[in-house]
Parts: sequence; C-alpha cells; structure tokens
Amino acid sequence: MKKFRAENENSLKICAPKICRFFDVNDNATIYFFDQLIAFQQVYTVIHRYLCLFVCFIGVILNSLHFYVLT
Repeated sequence: MKKFRAENENSLKICAPKICRFFDVNDNATIYFFDQLIAFQQVYTVIHRYLCLFVCFIGVILNSLHFYVLT
C-alpha cells in the first residue's frame, strides 16, 4: 500500500493544485486522513466493479417488473 508520507512535499498531487493550499502537509492528522483515504480508495476500487454490476442487474429486473405490473 502506498503511504501518503512517502511522497514527500509533492504528496498532495492527488488533489487539484488550488485545493492543496488548504491542507497542512506537515500535520499528522492530515497525513493520517490521506493515508486512510488512499487505503479506502484501493479497497473500494476492487469492490465497486462488482457492486455496480449487481445493483444495475437488480435495477433492470425490478424496473422490468414494475413495467409489467403497470401495463
């Protein structure tokens, strides 16, 4: 897992340049927050592809059922 602190002062390249000035890169709370955000992104990326297919499939079935009932 990539650590936020390891990227040094350029570590806030994950956000837009104008937004980066709002974060204190030397603050431990900020470093911890971005570490956790990166960890969440890495886990959620794997889960998201299957979750969105499942939700879409169920949505198509339920919409078809509603269409059938209402006609």
